[in-house]
Amino acid sequence: MACISCSNISEEKKVRNCFEIYKNSILNDNYESATEILDSKSVAYYEEISTLVRTADSSRLHEEQIFTQLTVLIIRSLANKIEISKFNGKSLFTYSLQKGLIEKANIIDTKIDKVKISENFAIGSMVSASKEEKLTEDQIPKAEFYKEKGVWKFSLISLIKMVEPYFKEQLIELEVNSDEFIELAISEGTGKKFNPKLWNPN
Repeated sequence: MACISCSNISEEKKVRNCFEIYKNSILNDNYESATEILDSKSVAYYEEISTLVRTADSSRLHEEQIFTQLTVLIIRSLANKIEISKFNGKSLFTYSLQKGLIEKANIIDTKIDKVKISENFAIGSMVSASKEEKLTEDQIPKAEFYKEKGVWKFSLISLIKMVEPYFKEQLIELEVNSDEFIELAISEGTGKKFNPKLWNPN
């Protein structure tokens, strides 16, 4: 029993360390390290984004969630044709980091607590590293991890899923539809008037 307990503690530490590697890589602009700690599903998601950037027209984009639409249009607004043609999952994620599309502020004071492990899957609470948590356990955001080839990897998708409900709340608060919200967000993010041509591949 003691050995099993020690093993679980060791695995929990590895999960926490996985997040720390991701966090520190993001905060220190170590793009390669941040990319390598992502799980395969997160890389595949950015691979799909790269395809959408190259090929998706407005009708196809509207089949996706707001976060995906927003990401595709921001990439189109920032990258040139040559860059877009060469993107794959890992290189697009790296590009997103370089352009500041993944915010540091959201994770700078975050640590992983209360890790639960089930075989090759783990989930942990994302809590403040410096302040006492006042949210209930149900309200605390959760990060997911997958063990791939014996190594724990961080699921960025688990964070992306948290953003969508927030976006939908913003639609109600701002009294706008999803297109208006996306176009406003891109205008504010880039400091330029939104170009409607972004809705279709160039």
